[in-house]
Amino acid sequence: MKRILALTLFDLKYVFRDFMLIVSIIAPIFMAILFGYGLPRLSILITKQFGFDLLAYKDLLTIVLLLTVPVMQGLFAAFIILDEQDEDILTFVSITPLSKDGYLLYRLGAPVVINSLLSFVALFIAGYQDVITWSFLPIMLLLALKAPLVALFVAGMAKNKVEGLAVSKVASILLLVPFAFYFVDGGLKYFAGILPPFWTVAAFFYSLESAYLAYWLHIVMAVVTHMILIYFLYHRFKKTV
Repeated sequence: MKRILALTLFDLKYVFRDFMLIVSIIAPIFMAILFGYGLPRLSILITKQFGFDLLAYKDLLTIVLLLTVPVMQGLFAAFIILDEQDEDILTFVSITPLSKDGYLLYRLGAPVVINSLLSFVALFIAGYQDVITWSFLPIMLLLALKAPLVALFVAGMAKNKVEGLAVSKVASILLLVPFAFYFVDGGLKYFAGILPPFWTVAAFFYSLESAYLAYWLHIVMAVVTHMILIYFLYHRFKKTV
């Protein structure tokens, strides 16, 4: 416990030294403020000018906001891992009682906890708290698991923070998944199923429709795909460090 606390205190100091990491934490809060206070006013203007009601897409905006949080937290964790990899901290940690596995579990677990807290805060700030029901809780957990997925993908594909920035642009494609599910008709939308968020996004929309059979089928698919990808990316990353 003391080792975990020491790492946590170190991370807090680390965050305030790196502007990008500060942004990764506060960006979801700014997005929530924008969604909660900016979009309603913007929607009024757009409706008057073009007759287009932006708030009709509230459900889509909700899942986009919720997906942004773990993506940002995953990038936050990835950049820390890449920095510590450059400083050869992983080699040092591997011979301590914490061990490399303990270190990686902490690095991947912390974003899950931070994501869960930030997601609830963001929902309330944006005024989207009405989506919080019992069927929403599995979706929240699956969304939180996107953070270690993104972290493992970026840290595993990049050798340093410069490459990490390039790889992070690829990871940002995940934010397009809700639009693919929402706007693509029929079975064509399932081509986006190769991307991890698809099944969680689908479960979210089916929960809003009270289509519980489809909801649980997509929850199961989301769990299976997450476990497989996390297992694969975790072991792949361990071999590279």
